[in-house]
Order: sequence, then C-alpha cells, then structure tokens
Amino acid sequence: MNVKKYFIVLFGSFITISMVFYLVNLTDNHIWLASLASSTALLFTASNHSVAQPRALILGHLICALIGILLYDFFGDHWWVLSMSLSLGIFLMLLSRTFHPPAAANTVIMIHVHASFMILISTILLGTVSLVILTAIITRVMKSKTPYPTYWFAPSPKARDCGIKH
Repeated sequence: MNVKKYFIVLFGSFITISMVFYLVNLTDNHIWLASLASSTALLFTASNHSVAQPRALILGHLICALIGILLYDFFGDHWWVLSMSLSLGIFLMLLSRTFHPPAAANTVIMIHVHASFMILISTILLGTVSLVILTAIITRVMKSKTPYPTYWFAPSPKARDCGIKH
C-alpha cells in the first residue's frame, strides 16, 4: 500500500478545493461548487485519464454551464428543460471531444440557480483554471508519481471510445 499516494490525494484535494472555493466565493448560493468539487476528486484520483485533462475540464464545464444558462433563459426551469440540458451537455461534450463527467452537473445546476452569463467567467472559468493550476503545482510540490496534467490540450476520446456502440 502506497501511503504517500493517499496523503497526496487527501491533502492535495483539500488544499486545491479550499483555494478554489475561496477564489470563486462571490455569491450566497454555493450549489454550483458541487461540480468543481467532483472535478477535484477526479483530478486527484484519475489524473492521467483523458477526461481529467485541462482541455476536457475547462471546456466541458464551460459548455455545460452555457447550455444550462441558455436553456433556462429560453424555456425556464421545467423538469423537461433539466433533462434536455443534461442530454445536450453530454452530446456537445462528446461531439467537441471535451468530455468531463463532473461538468455535466453544470447543466442542471445553472438552471436550478437561475444563473446569469457572469457565472461563466466569475465562477466556471476562474474555478476550472484555478483547479488546473493548483493541481499542477500541488502534484509537483508533493512529488506525485503522476504529476498533473499528463497532457494539456489532447481531446477526450471519441464517442466510440466511451462505451457507445455504433
């Protein structure tokens, strides 16, 4: 059992998400931070997987948040809008090869909190970029065997590589 690896996950994820929460703490409604917390778990436990790399992390969150905001603005917060936003978010992440599973929650969260477009910059972009930078620093300072990121701009797998049969 590699105890050092577990301590890197424990302390690295605590420090990273604490700093991100501090940086993006601009509102009283913190539910949208759940997707960033989930991303943190992914970064520290599956950091070499393609869905955890910066391109997928940042663009996946932005795409899904934008979908949620747009669909709320056009259709309101009905149950079918929540379902449509999630499906559309997954579809667009797969299509753009920016698939990041925790980001899918942003579609529903943005509708639930009736988010504005300012959230894209003040929370989503700031939060995801901070996650990438802090995780990269912490995994190097703690001398992780798999420093993050493995690669910066590589796309997520194609849909056929995500368990979808054609």
